[in-house]
Amino acid sequence: MTAKEQLLRAIDDLSEDEAADVLQMLVQPRELDGEAATKLLDSIPGAWEDAQRGLEDARAGRTTSLDELRPAKP
Repeated sequence: MTAKEQLLRAIDDLSEDEAADVLQMLVQPRELDGEAATKLLDSIPGAWEDAQRGLEDARAGRTTSLDELRPAKP
């Protein structure tokens, strides 16, 4: 799935207000200050919980190498 396809799916889960906030951030300059970045992340349902699970996995040694994440070359 491409990044654009993932973005479209994520957008479907947002409320109208959340979508408006994300849209505003996308059309602003690419540099986000800490407050804007925090607001964006806070608007993503389950983002905090996902980050915490990822941290727990990393601490427990449950990781995936970048080579495993890269698509195989034809």
